[in-house]
Amino acid sequence: MCLSFEWFDGRAARNKRRDEDGVSLQEAEEALLAYHSTIWPIATEMAEWLYINWTPQELLRLPAPNRELLLHILKQEGIDKQEK
Repeated sequence: MCLSFEWFDGRAARNKRRDEDGVSLQEAEEALLAYHSTIWPIATEMAEWLYINWTPQELLRLPAPNRELLLHILKQEGIDKQEK
């Protein structure tokens, strides 16, 4: 599976929805798990949004393996060096 051009063009709309409605723990986990697949941009987009918008307490709600994956994505993609 691969992502369409429309998916890439929809980033602003997805982030607006996330900003307004938030992100459930399940939604965050599912998106992060896409990192080791052909649809990995879903995971990097979610990781960046979580890094900017979730508090440390919210991040700690992620199960340990998913938290580790989030930190891995942030480091690999250079997101951890961006300003919050």
